[in-house]
Amino acid sequence: MISGYRAEVNPERIGLNFSAIVFVKMKNNSGDNIREFEQALMDIPEIIQAQSLLGDPDFILHIVTQDMKSFQQLYDRRLTQLPHITGITSTLVMKNIIPLRAMPI
Repeated sequence: MISGYRAEVNPERIGLNFSAIVFVKMKNNSGDNIREFEQALMDIPEIIQAQSLLGDPDFILHIVTQDMKSFQQLYDRRLTQLPHITGITSTLVMKNIIPLRAMPI
């Protein structure tokens, strides 16, 4: 039932003051394309959570960076270069109301 332990780090205390949610649409949802895309996500440490979705869009990425400029650079240099994507949209997180919490058991 327990899948691991980790320390909860306050992102602002370590200079990660900016959060964004990025939605990704894929060109083709074939197995090889999805595996290649998912592997590419592993190489971007600013992505703190990535989820595959049923429907449109195909993926949601939770990203933290130092500031808007850092996010823009990440967006331009890394996110737009991810393999097999047709589109990316993003929205900025204004306030984290419910951070990660325990499972409702």
